[in-house]
Amino acid sequence: MKARNWQNLDVLFISGDAYIDHPSFGISLLARFLDSYGFKTGIISQPRFPQEWSPVKDFPQHTGTIDECLQDISMLGRPKYFAAVSSGVVDSMINNYTANKKFRRTDEYSEDGKGGKRPDRASEIYCRLCRLAFRNLPIITGGTEVAMRRLAHYDYWDNRIYPSILQRLDSDLIIYGMAEYTLLEICRLFQQDPYLALFKAKKLYNTAYLESKENARKKTPYLLLPSYEEIKNSKKKFMKSVILYQKEFHSPAPRITLQEFYNSCVIVNPPSPPLSVEQLDYIYNQKFTRAPHFLYKKKIPAEEMIRFSITSHRGCFGGCTFCSIAMHHGKHIQSRSINSILNEISKLTEHPLFRGNISDIGGPTANMYGIKCKKELHENPCLRSSCLFPDICRHLDSLNTDGLILLKKVSKLPKIKKIFIASGIRYDLALLHENYLINLIENHISGQIKTAPEHVVDSILKLMGKPSFSKFELFQKKFLQISKNCGKKQYIIPYFMSNFPGCTDEDMKQIQKIINKNQWNLQQVQSYIPLPMTIAGAMYYTNLNFYTNQQIYISKNFNNKKKQQKLLQPKKKL
Repeated sequence: MKARNWQNLDVLFISGDAYIDHPSFGISLLARFLDSYGFKTGIISQPRFPQEWSPVKDFPQHTGTIDECLQDISMLGRPKYFAAVSSGVVDSMINNYTANKKFRRTDEYSEDGKGGKRPDRASEIYCRLCRLAFRNLPIITGGTEVAMRRLAHYDYWDNRIYPSILQRLDSDLIIYGMAEYTLLEICRLFQQDPYLALFKAKKLYNTAYLESKENARKKTPYLLLPSYEEIKNSKKKFMKSVILYQKEFHSPAPRITLQEFYNSCVIVNPPSPPLSVEQLDYIYNQKFTRAPHFLYKKKIPAEEMIRFSITSHRGCFGGCTFCSIAMHHGKHIQSRSINSILNEISKLTEHPLFRGNISDIGGPTANMYGIKCKKELHENPCLRSSCLFPDICRHLDSLNTDGLILLKKVSKLPKIKKIFIASGIRYDLALLHENYLINLIENHISGQIKTAPEHVVDSILKLMGKPSFSKFELFQKKFLQISKNCGKKQYIIPYFMSNFPGCTDEDMKQIQKIINKNQWNLQQVQSYIPLPMTIAGAMYYTNLNFYTNQQIYISKNFNNKKKQQKLLQPKKKL
């Protein structure tokens, strides 16, 4: 602040991650974006939290007295407009605990990879500290932790139904999704009239807030979900609520969503329309150092992984029932222009540590870059939540020509030796474009490629919203053949999941047979964790098949969970 001759900030960001000035980190991206419009921003990364609020008692953590914690929060002074709070890139509970609810002693987003730097339910803790440090200052929260809890939800960690996080979050407003331009508009509202800014902000896309029942019902048109009291007492109404909101969220013209909680009501405004190419290009056309703050003495694992990676697009139309990406990024693929990506890579080559290799060009799914729905151009857009399941939609412009052109153009840039695709790909989509697949396998993998069949039993794959395992086997055959044709011995790294709703021990034994047949030694597998606001999370809580409303088996006992995990990794100690 002294170097820039600032007396105070306009916006103070609080983050649960170590500070890395890289576009893959949301807080850094937002701060740079607002800075480009002349707003003064600062970031407090991983402030201390009170010992009595710490997640575990037998592990060194980043704690202090209340006064010490308030010193951390207020070290950059009181901001002029508001504090913007986030738990970080990852939900703090996912970050802090395994699927078996054991405390993680490592943290990829912290210095030296050590855990204990952020509290459980970090957004709530940071908001409380902000409220103590800055009386009457508006507080706005964002990030996946609060976004996926904006409505009543099942909480796996406490094994209960909670109302919207707004009921216990000391925050004036939630911003959900990738909402840079919503945040920019809020800053402009505070610039124009700080007294009316919050009132006007509650009319913007991608926002959620609390209101009285009486005032909430005046909003039109709206979707009224089953109330918190109803879903708390009825599992079928809980499932209905989740499905209703997902359909509304993905509809062409989503309405305001209301959910009542005793005498109050949560109001969730619709998501914003997809950004234009120019808007997305501008967001990523900022001057990032791609380095951690100079005060850190030790490495931050996540920074090393993504330092020379490029974000090419946002969104995912896969529609997997266990995934929260579509409810955060949106279903529509929003792609940057090829020129914007080429310009970023040209700047990247001047980085003092760059040695010619780009670790990744992608997004949630690498081979969705540039893909659009043909019906988006017409008056009757598609209502499907997934463009790939149960089959690939005929209206999807599924030939990944833009992705192929992008990779070829980047390969011709000076100082570029190798481009890797590490984001993972949808193999069912890749099978439709032979030229892209050949180019990918021949030129852009480091001897192995990540794919996620998740399971082998088709009835479980249907509950996941994933294609039949026969599609993976076809992809595997093509992969090995193309690798052989180009004279390379390369491998597929498959990801499988245990303990998914409906999955029995017998189903897991079918995966074990496939693993043994292929002589795979799996290093990374996933034991299912129910995420708020997802269809799979609702199935886990209700024990209901969301297609049929019939009862299904759920592995909830930890001994049963470990048994399924052991079938994937028999040599690993759990």
